Formats: sequence, structure tokens, C-alpha cells
Amino acid sequence: MKFAEIGYIKDDESLWISGFAQKLPKPLKTKYLTAFVPLKTEEVTMLDEDGLKITLPITKNEDNSALRVRVIKKACAMIMEKDIKVIINPDNIAFPLGFMEANGALANAIFADQLLKMAADIKDIDLSTAEVVLIDGYNFNTIAVLEAIKAEVNHLCIYTCRKKILSDVINSIYEETGLVIECFSSPKNKCMVEGDVIINCSSDMDNYDYAFKKESVFIEASGYLAKVARMIQKRTDMFFVTNFTATVKDEETNARAIEALLFTKNSDVHDAMKGVCSPMEAKKILGYIHKPQIVLKQIKR
Repeated sequence: MKFAEIGYIKDDESLWISGFAQKLPKPLKTKYLTAFVPLKTEEVTMLDEDGLKITLPITKNEDNSALRVRVIKKACAMIMEKDIKVIINPDNIAFPLGFMEANGALANAIFADQLLKMAADIKDIDLSTAEVVLIDGYNFNTIAVLEAIKAEVNHLCIYTCRKKILSDVINSIYEETGLVIECFSSPKNKCMVEGDVIINCSSDMDNYDYAFKKESVFIEASGYLAKVARMIQKRTDMFFVTNFTATVKDEETNARAIEALLFTKNSDVHDAMKGVCSPMEAKKILGYIHKPQIVLKQIKR
């Protein structure tokens, strides 16, 4: 198995335990579930890769912490036993550190050019004159965004404190495309204030919510949704992109699934995301990875 999709049982789904156990009073049913932890497993195929769908026998609102911990531990043990490499976790279940989760951020970064063009069409932004701001996440995703959009924009600034470290990649992009990239390190810089499109790769929670231009586009590529959730509440004027749907080989899918596919087919990307990878090393990896051909259908909050 290459991947596992993990999720809670939905409120309108039937629990798959015996009729006798179903009729037990809630305290006894909870003890039964804690003792036996009946996970539901199904073999699935996603874009020609074999995987496992694991449904937990609790809803996302389960208030018994001992049962919740027991269920998650058993799911983790199953994932390790089957040597599953990547988890798709749409319910954002709190798994221990060490598991590689496909949260869609890398897919958003690698396909940032398509997200950028679709968002620009929706908001009537002319990319030939638009000011684009990339917020550095000091990670692989930053380089992935640069590689994706380098031929699509004419004005690009990076909010970063590692200008020297990025210089080789910036110079390489200039030689390839003629794009001049400006770096700045203060959130009060005019680049931040005047950006028509902001692409975020940073997971920090710094509050720059009101620094962004009115009616601007914000593309989330960090995978850390707490910040963008806060901004969505505050900045109702802005247009946010956190996910997308697309088709691959006539199969409809989403950013998380495409990211899982990227991880399973590209061990170098998997390793680079886990460890330290220089900007130029990331650029080289991005140059030869197996990237699915997608047809973007819709961008989503």
C-alpha cells in the first residue's frame, strides 16, 4: 500500500458493529469500542496507486478522550504495519509527528501557475501588470512556487530574510526568463501593501492581515490553515484559494490526493520535504519530478 486515507465516521453513517453492541447503553458501547477498536478498512485505488481507506468508529465530535486516543493509536499501528508512506487526512485528525501527511500545500505550490491564472480570471487581474508577492516559508514549497510561476508574471517580490540563500535560484530564474525578483524583509514594505496576489508558503501566525491590498487574491501553499482561516473571517473583501479540484486521466480528484500521488511517485520530493534541502537542490528536484497532467476544474476556499 502506498497511501492511506483516514477519516471519522460521518454522523449519517451506520456503525459497523454487531446489532447487540449497537443496542448497548452509551457507557457500555464506549467500553466495547475502546476494547475492540473496530476500524473499517477498504482497499482503494487512486490514480493507478493502491491504497487503504481507514474509517474510525468515532465522529469528529467524540468527547471521550480515552476512546479517541485508543482509536488513533490503533490506526497508527495499522499504518506502520502496512508500511504506508503517505496519509491523506481531510478531517485533520491529530496524528503523532513522523507521518507524512498530504495536506495539499505542495500541490498548491507546484500548480501555483494554474491557480494563479484561474484566480486572476475570476478577479479580472491582468497578470502582465499584476504585483505578485510570495511569502517565503523557508521550505521546499517556496521554490516550487517560484518554479511554477516564473514564466507567468512580470512583477514578483519575495518577503524573506534569506535573500543571499535564495540568490542562486533568483539569478537562475532571471537567466531563464528575464524575470527580476525583488526581496524585502519588512511587512511594511510597499511590495506587501501593493500586492495584487499573495502566495503564502509560511506557517507562522504573524498578523499581517490588514497589510494586504483590498480585493487582493491570497493563495495558501503552507498547509497551515489556522492563519488563513483567521484571515477569511477578517478580510471578507479578499479572494482566498486553499484547495482545488481537478481531473487526472478522467478521474476527478483534489489537491490532497494529487499531493499524495506526488509523494508516492517521487521519493526525492518525499525526502526533501522531511529534511534540509537547499534552494538549488529543490530546484533541481522540481526539474525532473513525475508531475501528473491535471485539468483544473475549480479553486476553493
